[in-house]
Amino acid sequence: MCSSDLAQIDDLIEKGRVAADTRTIVARSGLAFVVKAGARKPDVGTVEAFKRTLLDAKSITYTKEGVSGVLFAAIISKLGIVDALAPKTEFTSVGEEASANVVAGRAELGVLPVSEILPVKGAEVGAVFPAELQQFIVMAGGVATAAPQGAAARELLQFMTSPSVLPVLKAKGMEREMDGARGPR
Repeated sequence: MCSSDLAQIDDLIEKGRVAADTRTIVARSGLAFVVKAGARKPDVGTVEAFKRTLLDAKSITYTKEGVSGVLFAAIISKLGIVDALAPKTEFTSVGEEASANVVAGRAELGVLPVSEILPVKGAEVGAVFPAELQQFIVMAGGVATAAPQGAAARELLQFMTSPSVLPVLKAKGMEREMDGARGPR
């Protein structure tokens, strides 16, 4: 699990800017390959198939400094294929550029969270990363200690984590994860 949002919330809590009892994980989205709509879906049924998919890809694109790119870089480092992928990798500064590269045919595969692939016209989720390699982008929230409408903000966080929101999260490529979550009180 990626904890960058959690680290930011925790930092704000430590500084007294966010109420500790409102630290809430709202959703998470796993990493996936983005492919051009209608393209062949990559085989990622095993870690070895995932690795082979990357080695066989003509071109790959992902954000170099975005959270998903940092997580992906750690995965390919763990697999020992960074050098093999380097000549066919195009880095972008934002996820929208990665998906645009795939849609325009400038890259065969892109790497993004599922939630960033679904809304892109001309792109599809090619394959979600296998469980052994999966990393998640975590979306978290909290209520500012100086919030003029603190009670309403707490209610919003409660609603955003209620069961009635689950179908919307799923449709948008996200899910709820309760491990380590503390809901608003």
